[in-house]
Amino acid sequence: MRHIFFNGSLYTADPRLPRAQALVTDGDRILFVGSSSDALNGRQPGDMLIDLGGRSLLPGFNDSHLHFLGLGMALQAVNCAGLNSIAELKQKVHERVAEARDGEWITGRGWDQNRYTEGRYPSRHDLDEVAPNHPVVLNRACGHLLVANTRALQLAGMNAATADVDGGKIDREADGFPTGVLRERAMGLLHHAIPEADAHARRRAVDLASVHAVTKGITSVQANDAGNDWRQVWEAYAEALQHDQLPVRVNLQFSIGADQLLKDQQALFDANQSVLNDLLRFGVVKIMADGSLGGRTAAFSEEYSDDPGNYGLTYHTQETMDYLVKTAHSLGYQVAIHAIGDRTADQAITAIERAQGTWPGRRHRLVHCQVLTPQLIERMARAGMVAEIQPKFITTDLHWAGSRIGPKRLRYAYAWRTLLDFGVACSGGSDCPVEPIDPLLGIFAAVNRTDLDDQPKNGWLPDQKLSVARSIELFTTGSAYAEHKEQIKGRLQRGYKADLVLLSGDILSVDPAEIKNMSVNLTMVDGRIVYQS
Repeated sequence: MRHIFFNGSLYTADPRLPRAQALVTDGDRILFVGSSSDALNGRQPGDMLIDLGGRSLLPGFNDSHLHFLGLGMALQAVNCAGLNSIAELKQKVHERVAEARDGEWITGRGWDQNRYTEGRYPSRHDLDEVAPNHPVVLNRACGHLLVANTRALQLAGMNAATADVDGGKIDREADGFPTGVLRERAMGLLHHAIPEADAHARRRAVDLASVHAVTKGITSVQANDAGNDWRQVWEAYAEALQHDQLPVRVNLQFSIGADQLLKDQQALFDANQSVLNDLLRFGVVKIMADGSLGGRTAAFSEEYSDDPGNYGLTYHTQETMDYLVKTAHSLGYQVAIHAIGDRTADQAITAIERAQGTWPGRRHRLVHCQVLTPQLIERMARAGMVAEIQPKFITTDLHWAGSRIGPKRLRYAYAWRTLLDFGVACSGGSDCPVEPIDPLLGIFAAVNRTDLDDQPKNGWLPDQKLSVARSIELFTTGSAYAEHKEQIKGRLQRGYKADLVLLSGDILSVDPAEIKNMSVNLTMVDGRIVYQS
């Protein structure tokens, strides 16, 4: 079927024709972009006409870094986001316990101690008060810390004698017993006790995440979902695709060690070859390298300004990082390295430089890029790297990031405009469920650099603000470029995939502070309308 969209405000992200009024799709491709009169003059019997009424039609949003299965699981778990006290957190857990089966594990995500009136981390004792008999595990918003109650610790076999692990830390009480807060790799000491999601739960997570994503204009996701269980994760997506229930394009990132990658390379190749319609594929090897700034586990070359003696945590030695990157690079994969602190960024960039030598082009990625230096940014540009950024982080982090790293390092923190001006390609993501899967919130943050209450008035580090057009491109052309797909999607251009999003107003003329209040009226993927409000 052909669709004619007319009488609109199109931002095409095509430098040859950045603005237009109308667009025509034919099957899964864009046939025409231009004026309303020309589009309507070419009308044929059976065409579906959609009057945009001055609203914005944009390329479909592409989230370049998120945890899609994690979103689906989070939609079924306790939502701890946006709470302002430990008392509110306890109430959320109490409500879930009231409806849970005897002994059922209670899981959740999204808490942030920086918001809490009590001014501290939650502890096992807080959770014990409302859930003495149910094991409870709640991940912090960043996903790099968790808090568990006593029952969960007991089931995991943890006590005062439990030793710390490399790259992780157990917060302890005076007698050595865990407080319930586990950081980074220490979380693995408890995770093994949580019952694994079965095939039904994974498939349900894919379905829930997909249905939610298209309401936000998402047409493509680059999902960090798989580890050594990649076969089970692939099966969940492949089954959804087989039953025509996968309404978004999925580029799976997977986190497995180099030796496992070598062992599974043929199986991974076969999986990619089994799906030939560009809706599902493996493409990127994800490497965790440090923690989070909010949890003070991101790795820095200088100590935290508000925690003397703490330099953060690294996951790998330089030698190990070199081996991981070289192995993935040699097999033809991109790598995406989680690096928030400058020490880890240096380690990651060094490994990429060594792996690709004088032949950049794989577009290896640095994920988050929250605190860099001019030297690191220059090296990223020379190496042809992509910065996977999450602008929405600013809306919360602006309130405490300065105290973590001090004014000197803050100059090159969350420095999206500097990255772009240095020639580093940037892609836009949400890191959902760390942040909501809503590109409009990311665009709002990149343009305004305020919190959701529009503070500070002139923006935080305002010299790093981006234009609306440039911010849209983070989540369209930028993300398409990151996955080597800029020739088929990310623009409204003849011959490109018919992946579109229609907004509730004109994003190019609305007060920038109102972008966060806009919504999606229609989402089209592969020429099919998958959401309409």
